[in-house]
Amino acid sequence: MKRAFLSLALAFLSLSLFVCPVFAVSPSNGGFAGLWEYPTAEVPGDGRGWVGFGRYDPYSPYYVNMGLLPWMEFNFRLTEFRTVPMAVWDYYVDKAIDVKFLLYGQKGWIPSFAVGATDISGTKITDAKYAVATWNLNDWALTVGYGSDRYNGVFGGFSWQALDWLKFKAEYGNLDYSGDRVSGTRILKENPTSDFNYGLVASWEDLSLSLSRQRGNEWCWALSYSFDVHKNFLGGRKKRMAKPEDAEVLSWDEVSAEDMSLNLVEAVGSSIGVRDVNVLVGDRKVLVAYENIGYSSQAEALARVMVMSSWLIPWDVDFVAFVPRVRGVPIVRLDVPGSQLGLLRMGQLNRHDGNMAKVRWARGSRFSVAPDEEWTFFRKPGETLHKGQNAFKVMLTADLRVDRKTTKPFFMSRWSVDYVYDWRSSEGMAAHLDVRQPFANDIDQWFETEVNDETRIWKGVFSYLHRFGDGVYGLAEVGWLDDMWFGANLWGRWYGKDGTWWVGGRYSLLHERDPYSFAGLSDNQLWISQPTNIPYDGEWWSVWWAQANYTVMPYNVDLTAEYGKFVDGDMGYNLQATRNWDDLSIGLYYRVTENKIPGENYTKTGAVLDIPADAWWGTESAQYWHQDMRINSAWIYNGGRIPGAWKTPEQLLGQLRPELLRRNLYLALDDYGRSLRGRPSYHDEVLRSHSLYDYITGEYRVKEDGALLGVQ
Repeated sequence: MKRAFLSLALAFLSLSLFVCPVFAVSPSNGGFAGLWEYPTAEVPGDGRGWVGFGRYDPYSPYYVNMGLLPWMEFNFRLTEFRTVPMAVWDYYVDKAIDVKFLLYGQKGWIPSFAVGATDISGTKITDAKYAVATWNLNDWALTVGYGSDRYNGVFGGFSWQALDWLKFKAEYGNLDYSGDRVSGTRILKENPTSDFNYGLVASWEDLSLSLSRQRGNEWCWALSYSFDVHKNFLGGRKKRMAKPEDAEVLSWDEVSAEDMSLNLVEAVGSSIGVRDVNVLVGDRKVLVAYENIGYSSQAEALARVMVMSSWLIPWDVDFVAFVPRVRGVPIVRLDVPGSQLGLLRMGQLNRHDGNMAKVRWARGSRFSVAPDEEWTFFRKPGETLHKGQNAFKVMLTADLRVDRKTTKPFFMSRWSVDYVYDWRSSEGMAAHLDVRQPFANDIDQWFETEVNDETRIWKGVFSYLHRFGDGVYGLAEVGWLDDMWFGANLWGRWYGKDGTWWVGGRYSLLHERDPYSFAGLSDNQLWISQPTNIPYDGEWWSVWWAQANYTVMPYNVDLTAEYGKFVDGDMGYNLQATRNWDDLSIGLYYRVTENKIPGENYTKTGAVLDIPADAWWGTESAQYWHQDMRINSAWIYNGGRIPGAWKTPEQLLGQLRPELLRRNLYLALDDYGRSLRGRPSYHDEVLRSHSLYDYITGEYRVKEDGALLGVQ
């Protein structure tokens, strides 16, 4: 049998000298891209991935897998070990993280090559390191690799895309299960009777179902759902960018400044999710200032303002300026040639036209007008000033927890109704009140007394934003910062010219809240951990951090470093890498303080998710779901803890950094033009899987037609 498998592998290797097609990627048992138990040298692609669960007894995994970068795969999984009971009906649950790096993408007869590791954090029960190569051969793919630890040597296999919806996968490998133990108890009681696994994967739309025969005696299955962060997770479409009804574009000599400015203020302010629209008119030039309140993406808001304005501004205007503001404070100014509005009306504006736009930090007046600029007419906002100034909404919210429980299921949740009031000004000030009323709660974690059944103020904050100069901002907020802390936050930010770097700091003055009181403060210290020398007298704690950030383009990866004093009084640092896809982001952090987890060299590791509400079903909303998830198993209650906030500078200003705004804006305008011409969006056409080698050598750069240089 082994000889036949080797002969088949050599036949595929010979064919790879002549053929190199595109091949679909599918999840393995553990969720990462692969065959069954073993990985391939394939990655999902930038922003693509899947969620799923399966059963290959005695293992039962739940996983989320995605391409954090075109050449990096990240897989988070929770696995029930069904032969290790923790109670009458509850099983041991193991958390694991897997990563893979595509070092080289296939070119001709040279295969794709990747390296990776499984179970890199936590218990490391199923850890392994590996190197793997994959040849894509029309509807076939051949994989050969070598792994350490659990992977136990050479492995290999192949897959065959028999039909558009049906794939066959088979593999060989001498996987070592003897180290899969919990407290000395072996998870797989008997060694496999076969080193071969094989089975089928059937797909329909974004759903995939697999059925396989593994280890010689086990029928296994899995179900997964694919997603793409550039599309809505559950379908649906946003409204097309609006334009005025019966619009007729006139020349500059055919309109008056009064009529044009009035039309802009009324149309932009009434039909788009923006407020406080101000218009300045000069000699063949127009400036439109506004505040986004209806979209989680600042680039989308600006794109909609530009589309609406393009039908109301004369076709022979010299240039148009757009000034996005936050609470009346100008952040950036975008100047575009008047010809771009004509291209926008015809659907011909594309992402490369962004090179003709000038984007810079706001300067001068509250409309970013330089002292030497001449404007002859000014239209105040009128009713658009009051739009969204007071907003009340009722929301359904969920607090989610995943924990290795001994008496209850590992997935727990609390469902609540939130009553939210927002007040906005045009003088830098804003306020937010969120009262959370739980109605269903099965979270039972003794160390989280704040997640109880009491109706409480979850957040109640007054905030003030101030601009000190070009790219220099200060932000302060005071009130109930989150469900644990009352106090104040103060930030300072100095941004570089294009916004790809910033330096600054944060200071917080805090008091613990009473977890059972509607708004009261705690008289006793609530921390539960190892004995520490944290001073506490029932009053106030102060913490601070020096901060710096650099953004890696074109991936929009924020690399942030912070050093200072944490809540437990210890000095330490926090390193975080955050991958942003416009308004959606995933961050991974690593914190080290003087108070480390016993046996580890860190205090806390975790992930931060910011997912906009409109990512699910194409609705128009500025609402976010924010979640900070601890990854490490053991932990220290206040160790490495950073107190909450309502709106940080990154949440308020991050998307408006000049270079980032330019890139995301012209991608949105490109997609708008494609929709007018009946073409797929830019993100649909561009291949988003390329290797680290392609990135380093520059071969990843996008061609005019949407292909990638050097990538087949």
